[in-house]
Amino acid sequence: MTGKEIEKSRINLRNAGTPTDRNQTRATLIARLEDEIATLRAAKETVRQDFRRLLARWQTREVPETVAVCAIPSDVHDMRLYRMTAVFALLCEMFLAAWVFSRLGVPWWFGVATALFVTITLHGVFMQLFDDPERPKRAIHRIHASC
Repeated sequence: MTGKEIEKSRINLRNAGTPTDRNQTRATLIARLEDEIATLRAAKETVRQDFRRLLARWQTREVPETVAVCAIPSDVHDMRLYRMTAVFALLCEMFLAAWVFSRLGVPWWFGVATALFVTITLHGVFMQLFDDPERPKRAIHRIHASC
């Protein structure tokens, strides 16, 4: 339930006339909350199973049932570093393209747009060539080998 729904339920419970109406409102709310709790438990278990399967593939080892769902710290650090480097490289490429295009007599913004288009296109091409969700380590080794 959202905060708005909870507040609406409180108002309905306060405004219920007879004790029978209050009990019926409470029973309805309890049934709804129990259903939402069951749904959240199922979703949590699904996330846990997906995480275990992905972690087993990533680390190429058997993962115990009790492993907690969490980020792998070294991968998070690498991801932040790669993202920062990619943004810096894109900004430099856009600046260089704007400068070159302005020196050629073409509007500078056309160079920026071209640099963005080329970067996004290459990102999509590399994702299609190297992405292997069943074997993530192999995908990374293929990317490193091509550079």
